[in-house]
Amino acid sequence: MSEQLSLFDGPTRRDQGMARASGAQDRDEPDWSIRALEALIALARRQPELYTDDLTAAFAQPPKHFNAWGAVWLQAIRAGVIERTGRYRNSTDPKKHAHVYPIYRSRLFA
Repeated sequence: MSEQLSLFDGPTRRDQGMARASGAQDRDEPDWSIRALEALIALARRQPELYTDDLTAAFAQPPKHFNAWGAVWLQAIRAGVIERTGRYRNSTDPKKHAHVYPIYRSRLFA
């Protein structure tokens, strides 16, 4: 029998998937998520808004699975480093096929 899914399970399942991808990345490349978060914090100190293309340009060590990036952004949100603006933009990275990503506001930029 299949598991019953709820619309309310989405955020929890998303976060669990990102955590698993991040954990696998750190097993293969120790401290990857710490270095990626440090790069994101450095960007947040330098510029008022941040976007996925900014981070991938500043931290040129892509994870094996793209969901590991999500865990880094979520950690920065929860730590109060960045916040959502409610705006979105298409990525210019050819590998991301113009996928739409959120734009974040830095809470560290002075």
